Amino acid sequence: MSTGSLDFKGVIFRMEEGPDTELLERLPDHLQDFYQEINGIIAYNGGLQIRSCIDTDDWHSLGRFWKGERSLSRIYPNLLESDIPFAQDCLGDQYFLRDDQVWILSGETGDVMDMEVDLPGFIEQAIDDPVEFLAMEPLAYYLQTEGDLQPGELLHVVPALSEQEDEETAYHIEALSVEKRLDWLHDYFKQHHSSVI
Repeated sequence: MSTGSLDFKGVIFRMEEGPDTELLERLPDHLQDFYQEINGIIAYNGGLQIRSCIDTDDWHSLGRFWKGERSLSRIYPNLLESDIPFAQDCLGDQYFLRDDQVWILSGETGDVMDMEVDLPGFIEQAIDDPVEFLAMEPLAYYLQTEGDLQPGELLHVVPALSEQEDEETAYHIEALSVEKRLDWLHDYFKQHHSSVI
């Protein structure tokens, strides 16, 4: 994948250091190509957060959330150890690669869905129509009413979106650290949905 033509808007973080070589070699070709040009980025003011190809305890570390101490497959039964959680949206729902296709995991319910697109197609659609494709409506509302989302933050919405019965439901929205938001999602999933899988 050539990222030379990629035109990410609203970039609030871009990893300056190169990818971890050992981790990079374990990734499929399209993801390797991406990381060799862009080693992690937060675009659309927080709407798309592509993790960095590093194996550290940082909030943007692919290694940490794939195979490390915060491995998402240890929490969500519908995630396989081989699934690569390369990115997340503004709410902490996870985009992951499975057999060269991009899937999405709901952090609240643990449900997974095939987005029926490969990584280059995913990037292209995210650039063409980020608000719709990346479900950025909560972020658009937050940016208009509360302020900016900072690197290392996700949006926290209460009540949980899976509990909201209609568009008229009143909810509270705030920024939380990636760690706190993901912890909340993991706890919510375990309390409300883990027994039905």
